[in-house]
Amino acid sequence: MQTGVYDRRDALPAGTVLREYTLESVLGRGGFGIVYRAQRNEAAQVVAIKEFLPIGLAVRDGETVRPRRDTDSSDFEAAVSQFLDEARAYISFGGHASVVACHDSFRAHGTGYLVMNFEEGLSLEEVLASREAKGRPFGDEDLLAVTVPLLEGLASMHRAGLLHRDLKPSNILIRQRDQHPVMIDFGLAKHFVTQRSESLDPYTEGYAPMELVADAGAPGPSTDLYGIGAVMWRMVAGGQRPWAPPDPIRVERRSHAALGGKRDPLPSARKLGAGRFAPHRLATIDRCLRLREGERVQSCDELLDALKDESRDPTAEWVFADTARSAESASKRRTWRIAVAAIATVAVLAVVVTGGWGPDVADLLTGLKEPEATSPQSPDAASGANSPAGGGSGVDRRERIGASESVASIETSEQARESAEPGEADRDAKAAIDLASTPGRRFRDCDACPEMIEVPIGSYVMGSIGEEVGGFPDEWPTHRVSIRYRLAVGVYEVTFGEWDACVVAGACDRNVADDEGWGRGRRPVNVSWENAQKFLQWLGTETGQEYRLPSEAEWEYVARAGTTSRYHFGDGISKSQANYGGNVDKAVVVGSYPANGFGLHDVHGNVWEWVADCWNDSYFDAPSDGSVWMTGDCGQRVVRGGSWVNDAGTLRSALRYSLETGHWSNGVGFRVARTIDP
Repeated sequence: MQTGVYDRRDALPAGTVLREYTLESVLGRGGFGIVYRAQRNEAAQVVAIKEFLPIGLAVRDGETVRPRRDTDSSDFEAAVSQFLDEARAYISFGGHASVVACHDSFRAHGTGYLVMNFEEGLSLEEVLASREAKGRPFGDEDLLAVTVPLLEGLASMHRAGLLHRDLKPSNILIRQRDQHPVMIDFGLAKHFVTQRSESLDPYTEGYAPMELVADAGAPGPSTDLYGIGAVMWRMVAGGQRPWAPPDPIRVERRSHAALGGKRDPLPSARKLGAGRFAPHRLATIDRCLRLREGERVQSCDELLDALKDESRDPTAEWVFADTARSAESASKRRTWRIAVAAIATVAVLAVVVTGGWGPDVADLLTGLKEPEATSPQSPDAASGANSPAGGGSGVDRRERIGASESVASIETSEQARESAEPGEADRDAKAAIDLASTPGRRFRDCDACPEMIEVPIGSYVMGSIGEEVGGFPDEWPTHRVSIRYRLAVGVYEVTFGEWDACVVAGACDRNVADDEGWGRGRRPVNVSWENAQKFLQWLGTETGQEYRLPSEAEWEYVARAGTTSRYHFGDGISKSQANYGGNVDKAVVVGSYPANGFGLHDVHGNVWEWVADCWNDSYFDAPSDGSVWMTGDCGQRVVRGGSWVNDAGTLRSALRYSLETGHWSNGVGFRVARTIDP
């Protein structure tokens, strides 16, 4: 049974000694572990150390890592052994210029550790985004300069029986000292763990083939070749929309379209790159992304041969920008140093500002946020600030963490219309609330009906506002949404007691809502999107009113309640404000935590809340009037708010996720809404 994603426990504190290494700070964390910056004591050498801590199987207990449950003991022990076995294989690999070097592995504190090079550079994801934002997307030579060395390194790995398993732009580093592309963040023990835990997917959406997504056998070289094809597609597609970093379409959606006899929703590289890339290279990229494994390129050597243009040297020196190096200006330029420590879904990108990198990379990155380094003692800050921006950290989408500098601000609707036009929301987002309306009226349409509250008429900016760290591409672009009608929503999430009234009426099924032995009554009911529709139909029959799920835009509007911060109560969160992170290990009675400014309880945590909208991977073409978005992948619907089991970052007002309409878990419920007729 799927229950969601567990919160991460505290990292080891700075100063902790692991054999001959002393930990200095947290560089990053993800679903399978934590990566630290450390000093090798005798050699005074800076290294990166990966600690194996898979959230589905293990938790921190003091300095020790232990199985999450007694029943997980054998699986966790086997996973640690698998991690160390694979770590030793990478250490004995012998290295390649395009593969981050691994030096040492050991067991301590009940788990495994891997010691790697501490590299400096820029992620390919950031280079692409910066180039595209400045109107200089990748071209043919750029694609070759990145892909050829990567494939040579990947071929060397495959010959040694090793796989990467998670190739994507955020897991490719452009090394500072020689501008050479380097693969980082290998998925050690990832496949092994995900066969024993449902808390994480063993892949990154859009960059994994169907055989990996469907768990049809163990990963193989074709897994990596699909990933490198998707990386090349991303390089090509970025030239189409400099303002919208694209990602490949999820393979499940593509497969569903193929089974239905519909056109592949993934635009072909040949179409996207026409006139900018060699036609035979574009055709090769499309071949890498075929749904059927047997129709794809079968080896790195075959792919290299297909890509190389014999009329020029594809390994010639490549510079990021269209500007020349200058010794005179080099000392004046800012450098973005990205400390990279690889392995197991934690791409470690600790960004600090120093000086002196020769190429004009700093000019390309003007305007990018400069997160501060974090220490192991502040897990919430470390979890997001040092991870790659966008969805490319390698961490499962359900474990997103961030921090924001936004300050809540409310202005009247008229002021908002004068000060902001659609598309200007990114940095000056302010909620526009119609203060002249009369919100706050609470009512029930029948004795067994959920208690409702009327919310203000107004407008707001939807999505990751300004430079909100932890935001992901599916939360962009920000855009103003106007709620110009009277709207009422449930004060609380729908409860078991209310569901059981529907059961007594013969309109709902008791068996689809399991209270796990926690008790029914006023605890939030957990049902699928499809079963929620039965409850809404019953309410309509009982009251003559048109009850529905809120639209996604309505949900974020009422959740924010006039704020622009990460949560309705500010940019920070504590366990006295919401039920999350497994602090009580179950959903609690609704209303146990303070209401927001609109009078709604539990919009952050307790249970995810279904909304009416079909899933879309971004907000391009999203409705701006509060209506339901009925195009996209309607086999999946959006859920919002996070649950009792999720981490703090997952509870952000802007965060979105999708589930199949038939999905059930003990962390997913719903809240009702209805429009109030004039």
